[in-house]
Amino acid sequence: MTFELMPNETLIECFQYLNGVDIFYSFDQLNNRFSKLIRSIPLHLNFYQLKKSLYHQFCQSMISNPKMKQKIVSLQLSNEYTNGQISFLLSLFSLNEFTHLRSLKLFNLHDDNVQRILPMLPCLFNLHSFSYTCQENGSLQMMDVIPKLNTRILSISEFNILSRVTRKTMLHIISLNINQCVVEDLFHLFQCTMILKYLRIQYFHHDDAPDNMILINMSSLNHFIINDFQIKDFETIEFLLTKMSNLTFLSISSSQCQMINAFRWQNLITNSLNHLHTFRFCFDYVDNNRQKMNEIIRECQAFQTTFWYEHHCFTNYEIDEFRLLVFTTPYIRKQYELFPVTRKFIYEFNHTSLFDNVTHLILHKDSIQTRFHYFPNVTSLTFKSSYYCPLSTDDLIENLYEIINPSNIKHLTIEGGYDTSIEKIINQLTNMNSLTTRKTILLSLLENQKLWETLNKKIINLNISDGYLFTDNDVEHGFLNSIHMIFSNIERLECDLTDVDVLIFFLTSCSKLSMISLGYISREIHSWIESNASSFDIYFDFKWIK
Repeated sequence: MTFELMPNETLIECFQYLNGVDIFYSFDQLNNRFSKLIRSIPLHLNFYQLKKSLYHQFCQSMISNPKMKQKIVSLQLSNEYTNGQISFLLSLFSLNEFTHLRSLKLFNLHDDNVQRILPMLPCLFNLHSFSYTCQENGSLQMMDVIPKLNTRILSISEFNILSRVTRKTMLHIISLNINQCVVEDLFHLFQCTMILKYLRIQYFHHDDAPDNMILINMSSLNHFIINDFQIKDFETIEFLLTKMSNLTFLSISSSQCQMINAFRWQNLITNSLNHLHTFRFCFDYVDNNRQKMNEIIRECQAFQTTFWYEHHCFTNYEIDEFRLLVFTTPYIRKQYELFPVTRKFIYEFNHTSLFDNVTHLILHKDSIQTRFHYFPNVTSLTFKSSYYCPLSTDDLIENLYEIINPSNIKHLTIEGGYDTSIEKIINQLTNMNSLTTRKTILLSLLENQKLWETLNKKIINLNISDGYLFTDNDVEHGFLNSIHMIFSNIERLECDLTDVDVLIFFLTSCSKLSMISLGYISREIHSWIESNASSFDIYFDFKWIK
């Protein structure tokens, strides 16, 4: 049966897994049946990094067909690489026109965006999930509006204790993601949330806890995740967890050696976490003091006793020249670095999903690979120089298929010096379309015509923002023209430059360019962008004006 002959019920079920923008781009005006069908289904819209002309085209469709807004149930907008995307939509619509919106994600909000949306948010009565990131001033104002929402799932930049929300309640929040948090934040958070079940913190920093911290009650929480615990003393995490008496799931990652203490973790679980059924951790420690390292090794061995087996915490550890890593299986971090000069791997528990969570793998020239090291889901790969010699990847090439699935790799980062064997690696990464490297390495590419042709076919995203500026001299010496010949198909470019002429060169030479990120720019470049950006089908992004 062809796709067009499928019944509407089957098509609607398929469409719910697709971005609404792609649905309209693919099926609108295909025929009368599809035109009607896609206007009758719930739409999940994700405009992240969407080409400017397509974004404007879809917004025009909503203007022409106002009923489309009633079909939108989830919406994601971002100023990241698409500077001005949020402002453009707000210039055409008010958020409260999307009356059936259940999920809203707004990333890299500008201060003027915050001022526009603050009065709109309380009118989104069906909003179930809300995520945002913004600058510090905007974060303070956004927190003030949270108690007015019906949102159950919330993701925020930080919990600002100066906000008036600390004097109000958020009874409706059951799931919370916070990018940055300190201990005092938790005290104020649990004063205004009564039924919070799930809490994930990306970066947990140290501060002075309030005197009345002992009164905190976090018994509602059953799921607690800390991706980067940066507090040195064990007493802090110990105190917090004793207040989470109903916790069933705990995941923590830290580079503080005090966390590697099996005896204290065992006592904490036994005495305070009676309902805990899943404990996942990843701890690493870096030190060139061999005696101290041997002490930490003994602590790692203490995680492999009967108590931990009975609690289904199967622990592995590995020792490099200056680093020790201990973790429960499967490994919980998204990034893994396979170091050179590894002294020992103690992998008592291995299974096929040991490194399934890893999506970014860092390899060194002389990284030591064992039968345990297979990373099936890696999509981003970095090659780095080793500690002792320049980048030379011949040994790794022979084992590449044993370490990763090369067809999964979308992004490659090359660090250190250029090596001719990199060409062999790139040829194996059949689906790679994104490259991050240095300006100095690009100079080396000019001598390899065959590699030119390969990269020209593959690369649509190029990042060369390594601090080496492109200047008028690069135009005069023909270097930029050579770069254009190699990467004539790029759609997104990140680079550092100082001269308007260099910017104009990229804009006029790269016909497929849709996004350009310039880092820190001069006032001259900013003035040029302000005057000319509207004439290009390109998003201009920059961090700050010098």
